[in-house]
Amino acid sequence: MRDFAIHDIAVYPIKVRWEKSHADEEEDTVLVGFPRGNGIPSTKVLTFYRKAPFDIEAVYADPNAFLGSINSWVGHLAVKDVGPSPIGDYSTVRRSCQGTPKSARSSVFRGSLYREG
Repeated sequence: MRDFAIHDIAVYPIKVRWEKSHADEEEDTVLVGFPRGNGIPSTKVLTFYRKAPFDIEAVYADPNAFLGSINSWVGHLAVKDVGPSPIGDYSTVRRSCQGTPKSARSSVFRGSLYREG
């Protein structure tokens, strides 16, 4: 018997988008966090500098690639209890996002919150 391994990949890319910071009008608010061919399961860490709560949403990057009509929404994360640091600066918020397929047509989008300072 020979040793073998199976490596799964994401067939459909997933993009992560979030609300624009009021202080940074040039902030990018969309990132393809899990591109096509990305190994799964996979975890990405996003870092935000914020003074107020905000939302993060994951959607399939190219819903037209699906056969038939499939909702492109994957998940939503509400980042709450974020405020300015004790001296009034931005808080550093790191969000760990994990894209894990549940079945051929659905994914789980989970997150963990890490706060510095």
